[in-house]
Amino acid sequence: MLIVSFASLFCFIALDYEGRFYGIQSFIFNNNYLPNKNSFETDEYEEFRVLDIDGFRIAGPGFRMNGSNNKIMLIEKYAIYDSAIYIQCQTENGMTEDYCLNASNNDSIENKNLFQLIPHKEDLPWRTNLIQKYKHFKVLKIISLCILTILIPLYSISKWNKRYRKSM
Repeated sequence: MLIVSFASLFCFIALDYEGRFYGIQSFIFNNNYLPNKNSFETDEYEEFRVLDIDGFRIAGPGFRMNGSNNKIMLIEKYAIYDSAIYIQCQTENGMTEDYCLNASNNDSIENKNLFQLIPHKEDLPWRTNLIQKYKHFKVLKIISLCILTILIPLYSISKWNKRYRKSM
């Protein structure tokens, strides 16, 4: 039981650390990993949006970005590279476009021109399948926490029973 409880504790800590990249609420680690304290959110339709430090949406479905005439239908991938956030989006006409939010560029933030259209970049460290990974992390984190909360009382009960039997 101890081995299983330590394994579930390790899985919970690993999922808590890795899940913060996908906008999952973290218990132990810093929740805002994205540059400039931006974060992701997902809604009931499992669509991802990028939020700024104040919680305002700055990118997501329905937004029209600078340099593009198309509205975003969904965010497919994102990458963090050199204190900039890159998102790859599917547009309303079915095209895939890449956008960049440079966290160090205060001029674009003041003018509300946050994300800029950029040429397609395949060499970035893209994090893919946001929704699937979001679901997996959430489910695995809950399962590991449940296993841990069940095994700790079971272990203490078994120790108590062992002591009780010895005393008889």
